[in-house]
Amino acid sequence: MLKKAVGKVDFLNTMREQIGGHALPRTMGMKRKEIVQTITLDEFTSRTILQKCKSQGVSFSNALFALCALAWSRIQLERGVELRTDLPIMMYSAINLRPHLLPSDSSYWMTALGFFNIILPSFLPHTSRDGEKTSWKAIRSAFWHRARSAKAQSTRVSKHPLLTSRAREMARQRSETAKAFAAEDDAKELGLAAGPRPRTSSASIIQESTAPSTALLGLSHLRNLDGIYIHKDYPSIQLHTMSPAVRVRPGGLLLFGYTFAGKLTLNLAYDLNGFKDGIIEAWWRDLLEGCEELLIGKPAARL
Repeated sequence: MLKKAVGKVDFLNTMREQIGGHALPRTMGMKRKEIVQTITLDEFTSRTILQKCKSQGVSFSNALFALCALAWSRIQLERGVELRTDLPIMMYSAINLRPHLLPSDSSYWMTALGFFNIILPSFLPHTSRDGEKTSWKAIRSAFWHRARSAKAQSTRVSKHPLLTSRAREMARQRSETAKAFAAEDDAKELGLAAGPRPRTSSASIIQESTAPSTALLGLSHLRNLDGIYIHKDYPSIQLHTMSPAVRVRPGGLLLFGYTFAGKLTLNLAYDLNGFKDGIIEAWWRDLLEGCEELLIGKPAARL
């Protein structure tokens, strides 16, 4: 009983720290239309990026979080929108819980996932001394610093002694929320007025934070899959592409990547009708340009 209480309090305290105040502008009321954009880099470019990340003491996954946040801040300024630098950018990701659980006789296909957030600053580095634009050196320094921050946050999550306790409490809370939304949907279909949404059972233990907890997107990097799909076991077949499947909720935005056959691949899945026209395309374009500028070494003139 005490162990459960400690886990619940720890989870609620952790949730108070999950602050994010940035989201891509969305539209409401249109039917979901899922789009998946895929970018696959050649082997040489992939090696260049991975070696660059390794030289900075981070993984490509860590760098991807920093790229996403930086791209959002830059397109906000390019669009003439005031950037909320007082609030950080939050992105959520998934973590494999199997190494932290006891062996099970169930099929290894059973999902065992937890979720965590990466929180990075939203402000851009100060402008250069001439006052015209942010210097290349400042952008590069801030980018690698934030990639290392993403690494530190991921490490703290994966090594925390209450990781599984947090995952169970999150699963329980998500279950309660899903049931409440399902009840609202059923009421709408029947033409009935939906009742007030019940508060989660843990909400009264600790005072809730008044800060927003909005995520920019979901991001997950599956790392190198060549150790799973062992190419030498299929000598008569050339394995060159993997086509993963993903389901995006209305207004959803997911970015996931992996290395397969020595090539880095990024998949951007989103609801085309869930966002204002052009915003996803502008953010995606800036992210890819940032990858060229900071990871491949092709500085763009607009820095």
